[in-house]
Amino acid sequence: MRAALEVVKPRKIYLLGVSAEQGNTAFPLRLTDEFLARLVGLTKYALSQRGGRVTLQELAAVTGQRVSVIRMGLEWLAAGGHVSIVGGEEREAVHLSVEKGEPNPYLQKELFIAVKGILEETAAYRAHFARASVDTLIL
Repeated sequence: MRAALEVVKPRKIYLLGVSAEQGNTAFPLRLTDEFLARLVGLTKYALSQRGGRVTLQELAAVTGQRVSVIRMGLEWLAAGGHVSIVGGEEREAVHLSVEKGEPNPYLQKELFIAVKGILEETAAYRAHFARASVDTLIL
């Protein structure tokens, strides 16, 4: 951030923050379940309306989460044997398929824990962001 500000040298900076989890007090398990349920719905939509094509960045934007947790969430779905994933690097498109793979409950449990951890980390940063002074966030 500092390097970008030094290069651009803006006269004004507008700092905006919107909470993706407003009203969600049953954190973190409920947050994880709600996130995965939302991802399931978005996956169904992508399969039925977009031929299974979607980008990780689109899913991240719609859910208000990071690309890394989207990738793990999709892997969680695949480990449950619900979908297959073809391709997909950071911003690249992934292709979801209704061809179901062999369920792997152990891997799915591990991925659930990883998703929960990323969501907790994101929520902690957002809580810090909401409390912190602007000077400590930018400089």
